[in-house]
Amino acid sequence: MTVDTSEKVIDLTKDEPTEPTSFFAGVSNAKEQTLKTALRSIPRSCLDRPTHKGIAVVARAVVLWALSLLVLSISDNPFVVFFGWLFASCALAGMFVVGHDAAHGSLFNSKRANKIVGRLLFLPELHSYEGWLLGHNRLHHGHTVRQQMDFVWHPTTKEEYENMSTLRKFQHRVEWGMLGSGIYYMRNVWWNKMIMFDPPERYKAKIKRDVKFVLTFGILSIAAIFAIGLAVYGSAVGGAWLVLKLLAIPWFGFMTIIGWTVYVHHIEPDIEWWPRKDWNSFKGQIDGTTILHINPIVNWLFFYNIFIHVPHHVDMRIPCYNLTEAGKALANTFPNDIKEKKFKWRDYINTVKQCKVYNFETGVWSRYPQAK
Repeated sequence: MTVDTSEKVIDLTKDEPTEPTSFFAGVSNAKEQTLKTALRSIPRSCLDRPTHKGIAVVARAVVLWALSLLVLSISDNPFVVFFGWLFASCALAGMFVVGHDAAHGSLFNSKRANKIVGRLLFLPELHSYEGWLLGHNRLHHGHTVRQQMDFVWHPTTKEEYENMSTLRKFQHRVEWGMLGSGIYYMRNVWWNKMIMFDPPERYKAKIKRDVKFVLTFGILSIAAIFAIGLAVYGSAVGGAWLVLKLLAIPWFGFMTIIGWTVYVHHIEPDIEWWPRKDWNSFKGQIDGTTILHINPIVNWLFFYNIFIHVPHHVDMRIPCYNLTEAGKALANTFPNDIKEKKFKWRDYINTVKQCKVYNFETGVWSRYPQAK
């Protein structure tokens, strides 16, 4: 599938103010299904981003990640290492979510501060900051759940699946299976759309330079950790083990968590993906995602309200700590449109079983047997 990047996208990361100061200010009809109505329903205070709150969020994320590395570095106990990997993977995901906020310009009022912090927080996950701005901010947010435009978890049609080779069908079944989110995200998003992606000419120089910087950081980090492992364990096997323990497995765990997070935000039987001609911003930003309530401790430690995803798509400038208030405002304005519920694993399992191929004409997901 080719992603069209030629279409102009409205950049909501710019600092133009929104007019309203209360839930229904300026809204003549609270049920009017437009993105403008949604934007006006969000209290102006939700856009406030004091510096001390941004610093606190960044500090929390970095400290948790550093703590996970410390635990993994001082113990080879299988029990400690296993839970250390789980914690480190979640900590990397949390740090990435905070960096993602900075990339949206929602962490600090200063554009320079957002850019510096975003770049630094993206380095341990080996993500190109400039590549992310194009792929995530402009394409995913600009054309959420739009056919041939939103490339993240883009559905496969029945006809496309039937025309796949046996190997490609197997790949699809793995990636769209219960445990395939890390493989999908690493291949389709990170490798194909960031590392190997050939950007449009206007973005090419920045993205290519940024990718080289990220890969250089990754190579030097691996070399440094390997050298430390060589000194500590006294063998190349020990060096390789330290790289695996501190870097490789937590990184793949992070990929799995982020891929899964995006999946549950935009894939479920009730979420429609739209043909390009039928799509509009309300369908993308309101109908195309969810508000999911997860365990509050897990949310505070690692996810920074990112599962309150509808307001994040309506206005990317809202900092993570204000998403709950913004979500309540949107739910009051669009009570019949917002998909809000408590996250349950059985719902996720049912979604994975049901959402295999998609019919863009009827807006219906189906399983593989129905696609044959």
